[in-house]
Amino acid sequence: FLAVLMVLAFGAIPAAGQDDERAAATDTTTNSAAVDSTWTVAETMVVTASRKEQAIEEVPASVTVRGLREIELSPADNYIADGLRTVPGTNVAQTSAADISLSTRTATNVIPQGQLAMVDHRTVYQDFNGFVLWGTIPFEMEDLDRIEVVRGPGSAVWGANAMHGIVHLVSKDPRDMIGTRVKVTAGELSTLGANFSHAGASRRAAYRVSGGYNFQGPFTKPTGAIPGTEGPLNPGGTLYPEYENPDTRRYRINARVDVDVQEESVLSFSGGYAGLEGMFMSPGGTATMENGTLQAFGKVDFSRRDMRVTAFMNHDAYDGMFINGAIPATTNDQTYNVDFTDTRYAGDRHALTYGGNFRYNVFDNDLAPNGKDRTSYGAFLQDDIFLSDLLRLVGGARWDYVDNMGDVISHRVA
Repeated sequence: FLAVLMVLAFGAIPAAGQDDERAAATDTTTNSAAVDSTWTVAETMVVTASRKEQAIEEVPASVTVRGLREIELSPADNYIADGLRTVPGTNVAQTSAADISLSTRTATNVIPQGQLAMVDHRTVYQDFNGFVLWGTIPFEMEDLDRIEVVRGPGSAVWGANAMHGIVHLVSKDPRDMIGTRVKVTAGELSTLGANFSHAGASRRAAYRVSGGYNFQGPFTKPTGAIPGTEGPLNPGGTLYPEYENPDTRRYRINARVDVDVQEESVLSFSGGYAGLEGMFMSPGGTATMENGTLQAFGKVDFSRRDMRVTAFMNHDAYDGMFINGAIPATTNDQTYNVDFTDTRYAGDRHALTYGGNFRYNVFDNDLAPNGKDRTSYGAFLQDDIFLSDLLRLVGGARWDYVDNMGDVISHRVA
């Protein structure tokens, strides 16, 4: 049913952007005064809540945006870990020197599930485990333009893993950072780091290359008896586990090329790689991440006005060992995804946003050796109904099919 509606909408409704009056009504341009305040609500545009660009006060969800100026002024070395602690309804836990846990509208455990995370419209959660290993995202904080945090379910348009909310990292356009930047950091615990970026542009094309390396020595590890464990039945108490706390290392490289193929149409190519070594907390216990724990990706985007087609491949690998019992754990997973979304207007009162995706996973995991692959696909349709100048009704639904699970329907009204 949704597929039929989308086909009819695509063929019969004029494309978004062709209605000059509607485009003028929804266009908000950030002026120089607004740059000094990331909280200028009327000037903030977001794309995550409904998969289309709209003013933040019009979205059918609770959204917080951390903008460029706030990110640049923050003293945090890792803005995801430290900067997002102040977002209402967001819990951030530093589970180790190498990684964090982040979730919205719920308590944070060592592996929060149901939280969708994206970088430039590319999902970065690991499908097999259902969580995000933030330390393996090949991204530099200095490349960030903004972070959009949606609190509340988003499965009606995004599908899997958006039950609690969405965190979307949006990078700068290469044309907005032309030149070369080099940053070097040092601190306690033998902390050393360096990163760089270089961007250039011609009349029709722009590119950006960035990368970095960080090292930190091991945290001080407690020894002896765990406080409070001594007693008549446990003389001497329970001792802390005997293991060596490792160093933390992270290295990454990222590249992007944007080409203006025609007016209002952009073709973008990007790819990256990030490796991580250190300690990782999991429900199965404390584990080490050895050389070979990484995320690599390749992505192609085509956008024209409100239409976007995104195709990407994620390669997530984990090489480590559970400290308790010295149990080895390895994964070597690939995700292939094609995603489409568009918005079209029907008269003066309806804005239809629709799309779908196809996703294929290949799994190679020690914990579930018989889980080889999985296919999933879905489609969604959402209608913004302009009831009056002051009142809007938003309704939508999404259908998904997942191997071995069957059909799933997600819907929302706002």
